Parts: sequence; C-alpha cells; structure tokens
Amino acid sequence: MTATADQSESASSEHPVVATFKSFLSAFDRHFWLALLLAAIVIIPRSALMIQSHSDYYDDQYHYIRGIRFIADKLGRRPPQLNDPPLGEALTAWPVWWSGVRNISGDILYGQKLVKPETLRLRVAIWKSILLLPMIGVAFVWLRRLYGVRSAWLGTIALTFEPSIAAHIPTGAVDVLGVEGIVLGCFFTWLYFEKPTIVRLIFAGASIAVALMLKHTAAIFPAVALAMAMLWTWRDRRISAGRAVVAKFKPLKRIAWRAGQVALLGAVAFIALWAIVRFEVSVPVYPPKFAEARPKLHQVLQNRYPAGLYIGSLMTGVSHADRGAPGYLFGKVSMHGYWRYFPILATYKAPIGLAGLMILGAASLFVVKPKWNEWSLLLPLIAWSLFIINSGINIGWRHFLPPYVFLILLSCRVGATDRRPWQIAGWACIALASIHAALWHPNYLSYFNFPRHKPYLAVSDSNIDWAQSLKQAAEWIDRNPPGDKPIYVLPFARPESPAIKHYIGDRATIIRLDDPVPRSGLLIISSVWESGANDGKRRYRFLQSQKPIAQIGGGAMQVYDLDQIKVPRAATFPATAPQ
Repeated sequence: MTATADQSESASSEHPVVATFKSFLSAFDRHFWLALLLAAIVIIPRSALMIQSHSDYYDDQYHYIRGIRFIADKLGRRPPQLNDPPLGEALTAWPVWWSGVRNISGDILYGQKLVKPETLRLRVAIWKSILLLPMIGVAFVWLRRLYGVRSAWLGTIALTFEPSIAAHIPTGAVDVLGVEGIVLGCFFTWLYFEKPTIVRLIFAGASIAVALMLKHTAAIFPAVALAMAMLWTWRDRRISAGRAVVAKFKPLKRIAWRAGQVALLGAVAFIALWAIVRFEVSVPVYPPKFAEARPKLHQVLQNRYPAGLYIGSLMTGVSHADRGAPGYLFGKVSMHGYWRYFPILATYKAPIGLAGLMILGAASLFVVKPKWNEWSLLLPLIAWSLFIINSGINIGWRHFLPPYVFLILLSCRVGATDRRPWQIAGWACIALASIHAALWHPNYLSYFNFPRHKPYLAVSDSNIDWAQSLKQAAEWIDRNPPGDKPIYVLPFARPESPAIKHYIGDRATIIRLDDPVPRSGLLIISSVWESGANDGKRRYRFLQSQKPIAQIGGGAMQVYDLDQIKVPRAATFPATAPQ
C-alpha cells in the first residue's frame, strides 16, 4: 500500500511538461516502429522497381523545372503563373538539385549529361517514398488513439498497399504529397483544438501552411479548421468535468475563446506560409482570363502583397477550374465534369477488398459506439468529398485521394471490436486488397479492381495512361520483332517529349494525333486516344470494337494488327464538342 501510494504521489507531483513529453514518447513504441519499418520495406523498393519499368510520366518535366526554379530562387521579381503552389514541386525536385542539375527551363531529364535520366528519376522515387513515411506514422498514431493498435495496423497495411497511392508516389506530380499535407494538417489541427497549447499551435499552424503550399487541393483548409473550431465550440456546451474551466464559461465567452484560438492559428499559419516563400512581397500573377472574369478582384490584386507568389498561384488554380478540363465518362466529355464522376470511378479504382472493409466499417457502428474524436476523420472526409466532387476537374482518381484516404482510415474502426469474426473479416479484406494490388506491379496506375472489357472506354485519362509505358512499349517491340510489318506508335505524351526518342528510338514510326491514320502494319496506341477522351474528332473510335493482339503496361497501351482490321477510308468521325 505504501509503495503504491508513493508511486501515485510521485506521478501526481510530476511536472505537466514532463508528463506531456512522456505521453508523447509513449506513442513511439515497438508497434509504431515496426509499422513504419514495414511501410518503408514495401514502399521504397516498390517505387524503385516502378521507375525501372516505366518511362517518365506526363507532367514530370513540368514539375521538376518549376521545383528547381523555386529552389534556385529564379522565379524573378515578377513570378510566373503557377498552377500549383511551389513547395510540393520544390520537394519533388530536391534530388535533381542535389545531383547538380541546374536547368530552369527546357529538358531537365534528357537535356543534361551529369546524371542518367533513369538514375535521376530513381533518386526522386526513393526520396518521395521516404517523404511519405510521416503520413504512415501519423495515420498509425491517429488510428491507435481512436480505435486501438489493431486498427492502426489495418490502416498502415491498407495505405502501404493501396494501388492508386502506390502509383503516384514516384512520379514528378504532387498528388500524394498533397494528400500527406492534408492528413498531417488535419491531425495536428484537431489536436490543437482538443487541448490548445503553444506546441500544438505551432505544429497545427505550420502543418496547415505546408498543406496549402503543397497542392491547391488543400485550399479549403481554412474553412475546415474553422469547422473544427465550431465543432469544439458545440462540444464545450457538453464538456466533461475534466474541462470544468470551460464549462463555467457563458456561451459568448466560449465562442470568444475558440475564436481567439482560430485567430492565433491563422496568424501562425500565415507566418509559416510566408516563411516558405522566403518572405517575398509581390504582385500576384495569374492568367488574363481571370482578370476578365473578376475585374473588381483583379483591381484589388494589382498591389504588392506578402506571399504574392502563393496568391497568384491560387488565382491561377481558380482560373484553371473556371476553364475546366475535358472530363471523360462512358464515352461522353464535359469540360466541367459530372457530379457522379468520382462515385462511379470508385467502383473501378478502389480495390474490392477495401470496399469490403468500408462496408464492415459502416456495419461496425452497430457494434462499436461512435466516438467524439471520430469527427477528426469524418469532417475532412465530408469537406474534401464535397470540394472535389464540385470542382469540375474530372481527369483522374488521383484528385480524389484526400477524402479516399480519410474513408480508409475511418473504415479501420472495425479493428476496435473484440469480436473475432469481425477482426478476421477485416484482415481478410485487407489481405485481398493488398494481394490483388500487388498482382498489378508495376502497373498500379492502370489498376482496375475487376476484369472488364476495355474499362478505359468508361473511364480514361490518367486513370489508365500517363505516358508511363513508352519503355514497356520499346521492350514489347524488342520481344516481338515485326518482320516486314511497319510499326506505328501513338503515345499519350506531349509530341515534343524527348522521352519518345529516348525510349522508342528507331524501333517504330512515331505518329501524332493529327497525322493520317495508318492503314496497315502494327499500331501501338494509348488507350486514352482509343477512347477519344482527349480527341474531339475521335479518330480511332473504330478500334473500340476490335480485339488487340496485346496489351502493354497493364492496358495503358493497346497493340492492333491493322492488316486484320478494316480501317475506315476516312478514319474520322464528327467532332464531339465537350459539354
């Protein structure tokens, strides 16, 4: 009794800072480090192998060059138009900079002789794989706080093997970095409102700034943070005795107390964001069409502002959304997309095992009582789902990754039940999803969850081909010599892309979309062009009823023997104007 009393007295007399630090360290136990080690063992080699199999992706050069320009501080006194904020591209381009490459325009992969293009891309892939690990660690801690260690392991394995996440880690694009910024920002922001401290304020503000500077998908973060504060204000009315100091406040004082927290958070986030752009002050730069559409706002923005670089990039993103992009769904094209696009796309791109986990997670509400802190996942899920569905940009599942990740994490609540059948079912779903995803290696970008006849005729663009299969096409030609037959390649790549010459070389004749349709020989064509997603004239629609003799890159490209096909004399059709 005496020993127990002494221990209790020692614990109660412990300094609050020491107690908080010990509580912080307790999260990093053997389960945490084993989970992080497992993720690293899978993600880093997998990304390296993907790069060895694929050519560079459609937007890689674009992002590398702008990242190098930001690192080198070569944006100029009047910054260029930036469709994305610069931090994500700068982080992506760090290995390029470390390698001694200083190109700030033109061809950054093939226009330099310091490092082989494949080596440069391999370094980027490994670096970005390492950058993803903090999100895995935060997800583990988050789920364990909510549901326990079993759920934390479920979430770790789900995120590690999810094919669409895997597909976009080694690319030059910033989609996965953008997701990571949102996840970390939401975690630290919720912790801050849960128990406001200086340390949590700094972490929350800095993480919000980083998220905003990684990708404009996070543009609604201020509204999400405000919604979190409002939830906690509502919660304060029902506060437990442990927060009696708040319970004593009158309604207006509670609101003022939370409003002060929001103001502090906004100030820290702004200072952090401004620091990221090196405390620059400039006139925001954006497309002329934005100025035409919003003349009053344009007039206001003709002044120098702190972080003008970010403001300009945000306005450029808004202009991009106004302009729209050709969204393809079941043969139809709309410049401003369809509200049902992402729900339908989920039935193609989300692994069936994870869909089963989501059903189990919903059913577990009848077994495991919902917890207040589950709002930390549910609120971002709702916010980003509404934001992205209504954005009108329907060019790939990658844009829906933020709410998708939160949905996966919420579904892991099934691990909180003590009933063995539920646990077995949850792990079975994770195993099914992971094994099926691994079977698609290295073609995760072309992943579909169930065998379908030409699924790219239903959903296209970066859901199937992002110019990553040029190297695989070259290897296919080497393995299948055509004899006297000519070979034509129509890739989904920028016609001026040096990757075409680098990988295809003189193996085949490269044709452009506007070139005459070949009438004989072998045609290796991107599935995007066959679908007509980005071709208003739908020149290659006649192939849709034909069976390819081979598929390349998991279906990213199709191989047709034109000698066995009756090619229309004028292989063009009436133009399909985007809606």
